[in-house]
Amino acid sequence: MRNLSVIFPAFNEEGNIRCTIETAIKVLPKVATRWEIIVVDDGSSDATALICDHLKARYLEVEVIHHGENRGYGAALKSGIMSAKYDLIFFSDSDGQFDF
Repeated sequence: MRNLSVIFPAFNEEGNIRCTIETAIKVLPKVATRWEIIVVDDGSSDATALICDHLKARYLEVEVIHHGENRGYGAALKSGIMSAKYDLIFFSDSDGQFDF
């Protein structure tokens, strides 16, 4: 198996982000030897950042990047990619619209 960085750009996803991350945490050990989840909070005005910080404190594999203001989807992806520690990178929307 390979090592994998998973990036979730997030903007005002307080209703979805916890489920998305916890679902990924259940699936990733089945597909990767070592893995990380990078959530990029792109200047959310809701509780997205707080929820992500709580998940980071609970799970060692979760990292959170905070943008002070909304920079857009592309900038959020770029921040996540630049922070990835593994060569294999996967990204997905953080609203849970895609099954893992």
